[in-house]
Amino acid sequence: MLIPFSKKETPFKVREYKLGVSASYIFYGKYDVPLYVGSTICFRKRMYNHFSSTTFMDEVERIEIIETKYPNYLEMYLIGKLNPLYNKRIVSHKEPYSLKRED
Repeated sequence: MLIPFSKKETPFKVREYKLGVSASYIFYGKYDVPLYVGSTICFRKRMYNHFSSTTFMDEVERIEIIETKYPNYLEMYLIGKLNPLYNKRIVSHKEPYSLKRED
């Protein structure tokens, strides 16, 4: 589901969600640049937190919401795929590593 973002209207659209909806979400900026990817088990409550405290909300043009039973897995995948500006970089180890015991 895509929600065009405006500070006045979007909080009312978020109210339509049931309280316990788990979802991953993507905040997009100008020219569809991914700004932030997140996930939550209580979508409505998390969005209100973003609206009240996040500094990059002034840059948000639209929000994409993906309802899923496994929001954390989808969030990790989307961060790796989209490389959003405001997510901490996820480091993946391409080579497996092991610990060696020295006697």
